[in-house]
Amino acid sequence: MEACRVIFDVLPELPHLPELPVRGVGAGTVGRTIAALVDLYAELGTFGWRLMPRQHEGVDVRRARSMLAQDLDALEEVGQGFAGPIKVQLCGPWTMAANVELPRGEKVLADAGACRELTESLAEGAARHVRDVRRRLPGVTDVLLEFEESFLPSVMAGEIPTSSGFGRLALPDEMVVEQSLRHVLEAPDAVTGIRFSGRLTSILRAGARFVAAPAQALEALGEDALGEAMEAGTGFLVGAPEKEELWRRLDREAIVITPAGGLAELSETAAVAVLRRCRDAARSIQEGDA
Repeated sequence: MEACRVIFDVLPELPHLPELPVRGVGAGTVGRTIAALVDLYAELGTFGWRLMPRQHEGVDVRRARSMLAQDLDALEEVGQGFAGPIKVQLCGPWTMAANVELPRGEKVLADAGACRELTESLAEGAARHVRDVRRRLPGVTDVLLEFEESFLPSVMAGEIPTSSGFGRLALPDEMVVEQSLRHVLEAPDAVTGIRFSGRLTSILRAGARFVAAPAQALEALGEDALGEAMEAGTGFLVGAPEKEELWRRLDREAIVITPAGGLAELSETAAVAVLRRCRDAARSIQEGDA
């Protein structure tokens, strides 16, 4: 509840549903996404989340769903009367496939059919999650839904280890990756995007309405690709860059400044200070001072 109050106070133009992963495995991005899946269940195993062969809600999923419901309850209470856009986040299909195990123990990434099933469940769950947010906060104009794909660069590089640790799982076809991303991006009634730190070309081809990335990734994209993305209406959530040259290449109306890294390890005071600096930097940029 207090985290939600802080977010709405410090970031009134674009508040978000905060994550407090230190509460337990069901409170982080993977656990929250497990809670959002439809007709696909998991339990906690020795090495993290593992899909269950039987279709019923076990105690681990119930705990994760309870945490998500409590988070949304807090968002609803604090956000009463709010009018404007709001941001929520889930894991993307490939980060989930690299983190969640099959019933037999290997990662979901090892099974193409399981990857498709996970993508379908996530797409439906994401759509339901957005509907729930809109129901709770009827004044919301747009829901920005960010899919966290921090493991996708390792997936595409063939760097995800097998369960034995002696081998590496085969990398999926790039077209399959794009199709999977497009499916989850198109499913919800939301402005959907992807948080990603690797090569952005395939992410843009998948149809992301916005990209959350460190400044270095945008700088590496190149003038032409960056210009085409902006002309197509793509927005950018930029991780607090130190170089101001980037702003000369970006449409100031299409950018949001974010912290360069996660805030989970910071104290509340330090986290609030980081968010305030990002907010003030963004306002300065909008006013033409940067």
